[in-house]
Amino acid sequence: HTGKQGSKTQPFHMESDVDPFLAPSGECSWDPHGSSLIELLVSCNVRLLKVGYIRKLEESDDFFPRYQDLRSPNAEQMEAYRYHEVVRGEEIRRHLGIACDLYAVSHAWLSNEHPDPLGYRLEELVAELDAAGASERDLVFLDYWSLPQVDKLDPEYVEAMRKGETLP
Repeated sequence: HTGKQGSKTQPFHMESDVDPFLAPSGECSWDPHGSSLIELLVSCNVRLLKVGYIRKLEESDDFFPRYQDLRSPNAEQMEAYRYHEVVRGEEIRRHLGIACDLYAVSHAWLSNEHPDPLGYRLEELVAELDAAGASERDLVFLDYWSLPQVDKLDPEYVEAMRKGETLP
């Protein structure tokens, strides 16, 4: 996860001698290889963005992409897509099994509809990743692009919220 140690962001490493999870019996339930995390990411169809792609978004004055808006490539584009942008499904297992760091970003959203409507958080994220020495192939989990999102501007959603209802 991205945590602060002094002023430097630290990646989550799959192997660690730290033992933050102890079962009530005192037995260790720490997963030093991250197998449980990897299984969860794969089974929940989480999408992770590569640091190189995030840097390109920032360079082009773009914004955080919503999970559903990450393009689904056709068969010819799939290899380039996986190589340059998004990692999901079984690709997660392969990437995290090699020398690749995973950064998890926790942050407050700057508006109801978008976590970073003006692009400030994207600039901050790239600066933090650069300060941490993140490589182009490292992966980043951020709720908006990693998990499916409700379109809070959709008329059906807006009407339901106005009435105090929930959508299925």
